[in-house]
Amino acid sequence: VTDIMVGGPFEQACRSRGADQFMVDLAWDPEFAHKLLGYLTDVAVGMWDAQLTAIGDCVDIVCQGDDLGMQTGLQISNDMYRKFVKPCHERIFKLIKSKTQAKIWLHSCGSVYSIIPDLIDIGLDILNPVQVGAKNMQLDLLKREFGKDLTFWGGAVDIQRLPNMSISEIEDMVKRAMDIMMPGGGFVFAATHNILPDTSGEKIHTAYMSAVKNRVY
Repeated sequence: VTDIMVGGPFEQACRSRGADQFMVDLAWDPEFAHKLLGYLTDVAVGMWDAQLTAIGDCVDIVCQGDDLGMQTGLQISNDMYRKFVKPCHERIFKLIKSKTQAKIWLHSCGSVYSIIPDLIDIGLDILNPVQVGAKNMQLDLLKREFGKDLTFWGGAVDIQRLPNMSISEIEDMVKRAMDIMMPGGGFVFAATHNILPDTSGEKIHTAYMSAVKNRVY
């Protein structure tokens, strides 16, 4: 696996301009927004080109990040994603595919349900972190609608709930996730993001051991 080497164009644009200002750019200065996203995509393509030219035949998964979601949906409209950001993702994915047989993994927090078909369309193989507490990101829905096209990396342990869950609730949560996601494959056990510091070691261990217990088909 080659981990996230370069930030995604949308996320980097928000960092460079400030999130509030970049939202204004998208609405009021689309020419500038396109140019900025294009430049940031050039950087990403160049970095992946250099790295994968050297190690493309040695990796199985290429990890790219671009946080697009919030708890209730995308940070921008679906139409804005398709107009501004999807072409950037497509360029990055196309370059990766030209350099390696590795699968493409995208990290995008929050509710990205509405653009999953777009991501599949441009060649995404694996979605992470599968934030199940966000709108329309329930595992049964994702498995039913997209399980034949995507691998889901995460979603088994909801870190937003984990600190306040009992041991039995954690065991039930993991078992349910495994029962839903294991049939037919296409699932990598992981949490919905980095586990929060107020989570006890006992609860982390319980989640892991519950996965070990329930991983047998």
